[in-house]
Parts: sequence; structure tokens; C-alpha cells
Amino acid sequence: MPGGSGFDLLQQLGSWPFEVIFCTGFQRYAIQAIRFSALDYLLKPVQPDELAAALQRYHQRHPNADRKVVQQQFLQNLRQSNEQQLKLTLTTGDRTYFVSPAELSHCTADDNYTELHTSDGRRFISARTLKDYEDMLAPIGFLRVHRSTLVNKAQITHLDDGHVVLKNQARLEVSRRKREEVLKALAG
Repeated sequence: MPGGSGFDLLQQLGSWPFEVIFCTGFQRYAIQAIRFSALDYLLKPVQPDELAAALQRYHQRHPNADRKVVQQQFLQNLRQSNEQQLKLTLTTGDRTYFVSPAELSHCTADDNYTELHTSDGRRFISARTLKDYEDMLAPIGFLRVHRSTLVNKAQITHLDDGHVVLKNQARLEVSRRKREEVLKALAG
């Protein structure tokens, strides 16, 4: 865009009365800000099946989410210089929550949905896949311990008989295929 980027335009607007699907060849950090804020993006060159999936996700999003609050969190995430300070935008019912990844203990797959569990016992359901969350959270300390489970390494207290045990006492199975990878990640 002449004179700036789409991010610059949205920051100047402050809020906008429309939904946004970014088409970008931009750096990973900007993509993280978009992902964490529950906005959608497509990498250039845009593939027709990816565009169709983004439009489907748009139609599945909860209609009662407060667009202005979500937009403000996106702008806040965009201004952060540290990925650890980003907040996930999670909508449950008619409420929108902004959750720090450090608050999450683990995430589990439920078909094409993901259950996100916090260390204080809250649970959120997201229309994003576990793979989406792995892409977002692995760079900041999350570890895939099973095909259906992603764990915050900072929440793991120990391994016990093929399971990771978390600070909140949750016991999550480690698949045989992931066992060596988990041991290495926890030792390092």
C-alpha cells in the first residue's frame, strides 16, 4: 500500500465497522498478532482453498463478540515487542476474554475445535484446530505431547508413568512417539 501498511491504516482508524482477513507476505510476528487476536490472515500468494477456509471461519465466528474490544486487543498485540506479552482473544457465549498464554496449562483437540484450559480451571472452546494453536504457541514454550494435546512447558511439574503432570494436578498422556521429544524438551 502506498504510504504505509494495512496495519498502519487500522491503527489510524482505531476501530472499524467491518471484518478483516489479512492477505500478507509479512513477518511471523505480525502474523502472531493477527492469530492471537482471532483475526484471520492468508499468506501470499493466496490459494483458493485457503480463502474458502478463511471465509468459513469468518462465518463460524461468534456473532455476539464485541468487535471494538477485539479490535483494540489486536492493536495492543501489534504494539507489543515481546511475543510473551500477546494475549489470545477467546469468545465464549456472549463474552470475550483476553488470555495470556502463560495462563494456559494445556490445549486438547476436539475434532476441528480446541479446548483451552487455564491453570485456574477455566475452559474455552475455540473453532481453531490444535495445529493452529501449536503454530501460535510452540515458539513461546508450548510442547505437543500427544496428537491431541499441547502443553505449556512452564506448567509441567514432572513425568509419571507415561504422563506429564501439571501444576494444577492434571495428568496428560505422552504418546510413545512423542516421549523422546518431550524428554529432550524438558531436560533443555
